[in-house]
Amino acid sequence: LEGFVSQPEGFWSHASDTFLDRTPTKFHRLLVRLHTEGMLHRVYTQNIDNLEVDAGIPAELVVEAHGNITRTVCHDDPSHETGFADI
Repeated sequence: LEGFVSQPEGFWSHASDTFLDRTPTKFHRLLVRLHTEGMLHRVYTQNIDNLEVDAGIPAELVVEAHGNITRTVCHDDPSHETGFADI
């Protein structure tokens, strides 16, 4: 947390490079197919990239162990846009 607080620009730069322009994989599409066929009841993920929902899995079926980059909030000013809401 110290590094983030002292240099938040570095974190956001790295996060942008890591998460922007990511697309669901074949595995995400398999999960959607399992959902469509009624065989998927829940998805548990440690990923914070929102790709399960982007692929088409209903958000209410996705349990995110570490949260989601699209719901980040600025530490100093919660009204400050982080830029990840539209990923």
